[in-house]
Parts: sequence; structure tokens; C-alpha cells
Amino acid sequence: MNLQLIVEGRTVHQADVADFSVFNENSLEYQIIDLPEIKGWYRVSKHEQFMVFILEVKSHKICDIELIAEHDHMEMSFLLKGEVDFEAGQPGTNSRTIGPSHNIFHSNGDSRKFTLSPPITKWLAISFPTKTFLEYIPNFPEFRSFHTTVQNHQSGFLFTEFAELSLSMTQLIHEIEHCSSDFPFKCLLIKIKVLELLWNQMDLSDKGDDAESELPESEYSKIEQARSIVEQNYIDPPHLSDLARRVGSNEFYLKKGFKALTGMTVFGYIHELRMKKAVELLTRQDWNIQQVAEAVGYKYAQHFSTAFKKSFGTTPGKYKQRYS
Repeated sequence: MNLQLIVEGRTVHQADVADFSVFNENSLEYQIIDLPEIKGWYRVSKHEQFMVFILEVKSHKICDIELIAEHDHMEMSFLLKGEVDFEAGQPGTNSRTIGPSHNIFHSNGDSRKFTLSPPITKWLAISFPTKTFLEYIPNFPEFRSFHTTVQNHQSGFLFTEFAELSLSMTQLIHEIEHCSSDFPFKCLLIKIKVLELLWNQMDLSDKGDDAESELPESEYSKIEQARSIVEQNYIDPPHLSDLARRVGSNEFYLKKGFKALTGMTVFGYIHELRMKKAVELLTRQDWNIQQVAEAVGYKYAQHFSTAFKKSFGTTPGKYKQRYS
């Protein structure tokens, strides 16, 4: 697959990445983007059956990026930071999203244009040859429309809107991005993580519409308001009764509506927010475990460590040692 990256009209990368060769030291490309309008970096790593592309840039104004991949392929797309307009070259395939979010995209070889809003954008894409990727997507009713799009050689997204990243997906992406080069069987580990990430995308694909349909229309805005309050106060969240009163609802509708909207209980959602922030802070070398614990709402590091291990299967100390 011939890959070409164009930033603000300038070609900053062009390479032939055909065959998706087995990972080795020569199949990792890291480049700095240093232009007046936009600065950052991107990385391309080639593995057996797939390619991983990571881009992170900063700008003070709206900027355009074009990605040209001349062959038909499938893409697991993850907007980790920022706000982006995706243009895919086919009518009806444009999509605007705010990170962190994800989707799956089929490209028939058209160029793709992205409009990035300031100040920062981070995007990760995992590309497969279409034939290989379709072996992983079941022909369930909810996927048939997308199968038809692919069979008709059209570009398009699997989901009508980008879906929110879950805690497990955030963790998998972090592991794929930061897997140490001296880790034994790295190529096998990354392949396992990529397929697990795809499974998570498939598993979450039909939850949004069901969640919204279960909410009474009169309660929907109240639950959205409650979620916003929780996101702003997850370190020291209000009691359930106080939260219900603040949004003009009651505990019964709040618990039922929150579960329908997010797929989680209020306390489960708070826990996920805390763990997402903990993962971010643990990668900082100047933060110790106690500081991270307090920053995400735990008074005692032991309680934080227990919660973290339950979520990720490892202690914060071991996680920090491996990824910071």
C-alpha cells in the first residue's frame, strides 16, 4: 500500500508499505512534523497483516491533513484527543467527532482529508487489507449494511457516529502504543492486543441506540446533565440522592437512566473515569503512587492499588515501572 501524508499542502511522508511485513527494527518509521502552522510527530509501524499509524500534532489554527493510501483497506480509527472533521472522498461518509472516540472505516483507495481543530490532535489508525479484516467481522444484521458498502467498493464508516472509548479500549491502545521494543514476542503481543481492541469495537457497536431508546424523553436531558456533573466531580462525587436532586430527578430514574445511557451504574462510571485518569498520570515520571491515588479520589494508596489491579490485572507500581 502506497502511503502518503500531506500536511497543509506539503508532503511530509511517502512510503511503500506493501505486504504488511513482519515487524522488525526497519519497519518502524518515526518522523517529526515541524511546519509554521503545525508541529508534532507521526509513527508508522508495519506488522504481519496490519499497520499501525499514530499522529500527534499541535496548532494554533484550523489545519488540513490529507492521507493517501492507494489500495483498498480497512481501518480501525481512534481519535484520542481533539476535534476532527473526517472527509472520506464519498458522499455521506463525512463525520465530525470529538475524542476520545472510535469508528471503523473502509477505504476504496480514495484520499482522505482531515480538518483538525486547535490546539491538539492525537489519532491512531490500524489498517488491514480488506479481505483479511472481513474475516473478523461477523455477518450479523447490524453489520450487513457495512458489508454491502465494502462489496460495492465504496468508502464509508461502520457506525453512523463515532462511539466513546471504553476503559478497556483506552488501556489496550496505551499498551499498543507503548509496548517496549525489548519486550519478548513483541509482534505477537501487539497482534493479540489489536484483535482484542477490534473485539471491543464490535462488542460496543450496538449499545448506543439501545441505550437512548430505553430513556424516557422527559428524563434524557436530566441524565445527560447528571453525567456532566459526574465527569466534572469524579474525584469527590455527590451522593446519588444529591445528584438526583440537582438535576430534578429521583434516584430510581437516575439509576435506570444512567445505566441505559452509559451502560454502567453511576458508581461504575465514576470508577472508569478515575481509572482512565490514573493510567494517564502513572506514565508521568514525577508522580508517585500516593499522588496519583489522591489525584483520582482515593485517600489511601492501598485502596487505589486494589481498585487498579481489579481493573487492569496489575498493580499501579508495576504498570508505572513498565510504561513511565
